[in-house]
Amino acid sequence: MKNKKKLNLKKTAGFTLLETVVVISIFTIAISAIFSVEFYGHKLFLQQQDLAEVTQNGRVIMERFTREIRQAKKIVNVITEQESTAPSQIEFQDGHISSIYATSTPQSISTTTITLAAESSSVNDFYKDSFIEIISGWGNANNKTRKITEYDGSTKIATIDQPWQTAFPTVGSVYKIDSGYYYIRYFASSTEVYREVKAYYFPSDPNSYLPHNATSTSETLTAKNLEEPRIIGEFAQSLKFWGNRVINIKINLVKNGQSLEIANKILGRNL
Repeated sequence: MKNKKKLNLKKTAGFTLLETVVVISIFTIAISAIFSVEFYGHKLFLQQQDLAEVTQNGRVIMERFTREIRQAKKIVNVITEQESTAPSQIEFQDGHISSIYATSTPQSISTTTITLAAESSSVNDFYKDSFIEIISGWGNANNKTRKITEYDGSTKIATIDQPWQTAFPTVGSVYKIDSGYYYIRYFASSTEVYREVKAYYFPSDPNSYLPHNATSTSETLTAKNLEEPRIIGEFAQSLKFWGNRVINIKINLVKNGQSLEIANKILGRNL
C-alpha cells in the first residue's frame, strides 16, 4: 500500500464580501466628509473675499464723497430732505482749490508738461488740480483740456495728467486756467460709481466759465466736461443723497450675494 502524503493546506486570510462593503462605505463617508469640509471652506473663503472687496469699494467711495462734499461751495441739483425721494446723484461746485484765472502763452512744451508764462505763480503746486485748456493755436483741436497734477514754482513747469496728442501745443498757442467754476458730479450707472468735472458757459464765449445758474435772454447755458466720467468704485446696487447743510449718503453694495450698506452724514463747511 502506497503511503499517500498528506498536504497541510494553510487557509489563506482575506476579507469577506460584507467586510469589503463596510470598508468601502466607511471610506466613501470619510471622503465625502473631507470634500464637504473643503467645499464649504472654499465657499466661505470666496464669500469673505467678496465681502472684503465690497467693503473696500464702499470705503473708497465714501471717503471720496466725504472729502469733496465737505468742501463744496454749493449743491447744484435738487437734494430732498427725505430719503424716500432722495436722488441717486449729486452735483456741487468744487471748493477744495482756490479761484484762479490765468491766460498766456507757454514758454515750452514736452509730452507730459507745459512750462507756464514767466509771470506765473512761484508757489509750488499753486495750479495743482486746476484744468489747463488750449484755447487757440497748435494743439487746440486734439488737446483741449488737461489736468495739472504737479507744479514747480521755480521752473514754472506744470505736469499734466495725460500726454499731449499730435499736434502738440507750441509756444505760440494760448492756454487758459480758470478754476472759479468747477462742478463735480457723482452718479451711479449700472453697478459702478462715477465722478466727472464740468464747467458751464454760453456758446458765444466758450472760454469763459460761469455759475451753473447764469442766465441770458438770448443764449442757453451749456455744460462741457473738463474731466470725463471716471469710475471710482464698483458693486453699487443703489446710491442716495438727501439733506440740507448736512448731506446724508447711503450706498448699498452687492457682489455674488454678499451685501453691505454704508451710510454717512457730511457737514458742508461752505454750504
